[in-house]
Parts: sequence; C-alpha cells; structure tokens
Amino acid sequence: MERNIGFDFKRIHVTIEAKVNSDLREKGLTFSQMGVMRCLFRNREGIATQKDIETFLSLKHPTVVGIIRRLEKNGFVTVSENHGPGRSKVVALTDKGKAVKDSLKESREAWERLMLRGFSDSEADTLQVLLERVHRNLTEGEIADEKQGRGQQAHD
Repeated sequence: MERNIGFDFKRIHVTIEAKVNSDLREKGLTFSQMGVMRCLFRNREGIATQKDIETFLSLKHPTVVGIIRRLEKNGFVTVSENHGPGRSKVVALTDKGKAVKDSLKESREAWERLMLRGFSDSEADTLQVLLERVHRNLTEGEIADEKQGRGQQAHD
C-alpha cells in the first residue's frame, strides 16, 4: 500500500472544515473562528493575547489578525491594546461570544463522535497520541533533514 499521509490529512481537514462550517453557519461563525473562540474559552475570563491565540492555533500573525477582525466585526470579541510588557493586543469575549460557549462545545463533541464512530476508546486514545506525535514531528523537524536521511528514526 502506497502511503500518502499528507494528502490524507489534507482530505480529512477539508472534509472537517466543510462540515463544521455548514454546522456553524447558523451561529454566524466559521471553523477558523471557532479555534479562536476555543482559545478564549480556556481562560475563565475569556481573555487572551493575540500572541497566545497564534501559538494555540499554530497560525501566523496575519492569519490570526484577519480571523479576530471578523469576530470583532460580528460582535463576538473586543480587541484592545495591552500597554504592559510586549504591547500585544488583548482579545476578549463579549456577552455574545460567551453566550455561544455551550452550543459550540456541544457541536464540537458531536463532530468528534462522528469522526470517532466505530473506534474503541483505546483506539481513539491511540489516535490522539499519534496525531500529537505527527504534529510534534512537523513542528520540530525540517524536511531538508529528512531528504538527506538525517531525520530521527523510531526504534520501537
């Protein structure tokens, strides 16, 4: 069997994004915006710096700026200047943003149940570990090293 894992990840991502966007349309949100909202929900006050959001989502600054601008335009968040160290922007949930928390959690849990249909709990846990390892490999490694055979091989 020929492996084409990168293509499979892309196919899965496109499918998830389309299904999630369809589901979120009635809430006035998108898949990308939901990621920012999840980051804000992690903090009890519903506040995070723009840099924290970029790190949480593994996205570049311009991409996050665009997502936050649309959330602000639609009344889900406010953005203010942090005049402390780092002078970053602070993003905070509005009442409208806080009001969708339970609904978004319910939707996310439904998507996860759909994705994991037919998986045992053990298989789902293993998948989570493997996906985290793939992400770590991609964030810590370089393609040039792999091309030259300098990548670290697993010795299981």
